[in-house]
Amino acid sequence: MSSRHAAFITLLEPVAELFIEKLKSTGYRVVDLTNTNRSLEMRMASRINVFLFLFLAFCLGGCYSKPVRHLASDIALLQVDKSTREDVVIFLGDPDEQQVLGDGVEKWLYKEKNVSLLQKTPLLGSKLGSPEFNQVVVTLRNGVVISCDYSYANEGDMGWAKDFSWQEKKK
Repeated sequence: MSSRHAAFITLLEPVAELFIEKLKSTGYRVVDLTNTNRSLEMRMASRINVFLFLFLAFCLGGCYSKPVRHLASDIALLQVDKSTREDVVIFLGDPDEQQVLGDGVEKWLYKEKNVSLLQKTPLLGSKLGSPEFNQVVVTLRNGVVISCDYSYANEGDMGWAKDFSWQEKKK
């Protein structure tokens, strides 16, 4: 603000105060515009804060993702008769199922179901393809890998199980 404007405001302040006092004495409601502007600024600031909070919540929510397993490639890191139980846990993680067969032999089962984004669509998702299933069976003897088996199946591949008319016995 220039010095000219400051001097003009300084001259008008006493006149404005007298005018406000006169209006108050007559019963008119006097609104202090400086306080109104402050409350408007505070409301705008609170709206900006709420917007920033929601924006950050959406951004941080998008950062979360479920850990991804790539069973097909991770099983290639295991070596039969060389890899240990610790290697299996490092490369594949904890197994989904474990089975102790006896004599130091264990089977560890890893399962993975892949569903595309379109297949997750409500109501239509089931008609837009079928999920893929990956499975790895690691057999350990005394803590050392003795076999690794990988299998892949599409849910559509399982359809033959429902069509067993070819298995019916003819009379």
